[in-house]
Amino acid sequence: MAYAVTAGRDTRVSVGVTDDGLGVVVSCVVADANLELLKDLILQEIASLGIAHAPDADSLARWLREQEAHGARIEGMVLLKGEAAIAPQDGSIEWGGDFFDTGFLMDETTGAIDYRRHAAQVAVKQGQFLARFIPPRPGTEGHDVFGKRIVVQKPKAPRIRAGANVRADESSNEFYATKDGRVRFSDGVLLVDPVYRVTGSVDLAVGDIVHYGAVLVEHDVVQGARIEASGDIEIMGFAEPANIVCGGTLFVHGAIMGGEGHTIRVKGGVRARLIAGADIEAGGDIEVEREIVNSHVKTGGKVQMPHGRLVGGTLTAHGGVSVGQLGSPGAIRTDLVVGEDYQLKAEIEVRDKRASELAEMFAAYSEKAQLIRQHMERLSTEQQEKAMLLFLKVDELQDSLKELHDEIEEVRAASRARAKRTVDVSCVVYPETMIGMRGERLHVNEEIPGPIRFRLLDGTILGFRL
Repeated sequence: MAYAVTAGRDTRVSVGVTDDGLGVVVSCVVADANLELLKDLILQEIASLGIAHAPDADSLARWLREQEAHGARIEGMVLLKGEAAIAPQDGSIEWGGDFFDTGFLMDETTGAIDYRRHAAQVAVKQGQFLARFIPPRPGTEGHDVFGKRIVVQKPKAPRIRAGANVRADESSNEFYATKDGRVRFSDGVLLVDPVYRVTGSVDLAVGDIVHYGAVLVEHDVVQGARIEASGDIEIMGFAEPANIVCGGTLFVHGAIMGGEGHTIRVKGGVRARLIAGADIEAGGDIEVEREIVNSHVKTGGKVQMPHGRLVGGTLTAHGGVSVGQLGSPGAIRTDLVVGEDYQLKAEIEVRDKRASELAEMFAAYSEKAQLIRQHMERLSTEQQEKAMLLFLKVDELQDSLKELHDEIEEVRAASRARAKRTVDVSCVVYPETMIGMRGERLHVNEEIPGPIRFRLLDGTILGFRL
C-alpha cells in the first residue's frame, strides 16, 4: 500500500495481482488527487511486484484521467492484462451405431435382464456409416502479468484407421463399411469382419476352423474342437472343452466347459451363461450370468456377475470384481486378485526390446554421423548428399525412439487408469476365500454377509458395508 498526500489528506493507492496472475488491479481515489503523484506511486508499486511489462508514464496518466472522469474512486480496476491460455480440445470418435455396448437387453415382459440378448448391434451392411473422427484442437499458450508462460497440454487424439472392409473418407473423416459383416474396433483399427457361419455344431465333420473374420456357430462346439478367428466368435449353444483363440469378443449363449489341455485366449471380452473348469485369458470384461466354478481366469478388464457366484479356482481381474457370492458353504478355496494387469509385463517387454534395438542403431549411426560432420568440408558433393541422408536417418531414429518411450509411458498410464482394486459382493462371502490387492492378502475365515465392498486402505484390505 502506498500513500499520496494531497491537500492535507492521505489518498491510498493499492496495486495488486489477481489470483490467476492474469491481471494487475488498482484501487485509489482519483478525484481531487495529484494524478502525477498517483502515477508515480502506481509505477513504483508495479515495479516492486516484478510485473513484466509496466505501462509507460503517458499511457498511465491518460488512464488515470479517464478513470477520474467516471467517478471519485476506482476499486479493483484492471490496469494490465496477461494473455489467458486457450485450453486444447481432445479429439473424439463419433460412432454411427451402438456397436460396442457391453450390456444386455431387458425382457419387456418380466423386466429382467436377458443375458442371451446383447445390447450391441455389431452386424452392419455394406455402405453403412460406421464412425466419424473429430480431430483434436490444439490450445494456445498464454502468459501472466509477470511474463511467465502458461503452458497448455498437447491434446489427445484417439487412434482410428480403416482396416479390412472399411473405407475412410479423408475429406469428412468418416468411415463406411464396404462389406456386410460384424464391426470390430481393435488397437485403433476399425474393421468389418466377414462372418463364417457354421449351421450345425463344430465337430469332427466340420474340423478345425481358422478364419480371418468372425465366426458364428449355430449350435455347439464339441470337445476337442479348435476355433481360431481374428474377429468375434459367437456360439449359440455350449462350448465343450476346446481350444479357442478369439481376436474380438467371445459370446457363448450357453456354458463354457473347460478341460485339461484346453485353453481359451480372447483379445476382447467374454460373455457367457456360466464358466466351469475353464482356463481363460481375456483382454476385456468378463460378464457371466450364473457362475464361474473351479476355473482359472485372467482378465485385463473387470468381472461382472452381480447375481452369480465365484467358487473355487483362481481369478485375476485388473478392473475389479462384482459378484453375488464368493466361495461356497463347503469352504472350497477361492482365490482372486484385483487391480493387477497380467498383460502389462508382456506388453512392456515387447516395446523394451524394440527400444533397445533402436537405441543400438541410433548409437551406431550417431557415431558415424559425428565423424562425418568433422570432415564435411573435405567431402565431394555426392558424398555430402549421402551424408545428409545419414543425418536424416539419425533424426528419424531419435524421433522413433522418443515415440516408443512415450508409447511405453502411455501403456503404463493406461494400465494404471484401468486398475480398480475393489471386490463387491451382494450376498455372501464364505470361508477360505482369499482376496489379493497390491501384494496384500485377506484370508476370509468366517462367513460374511453382504452387501459388502472390499478395498485397499492404508495397505490393508478391509470390508465396507454397502
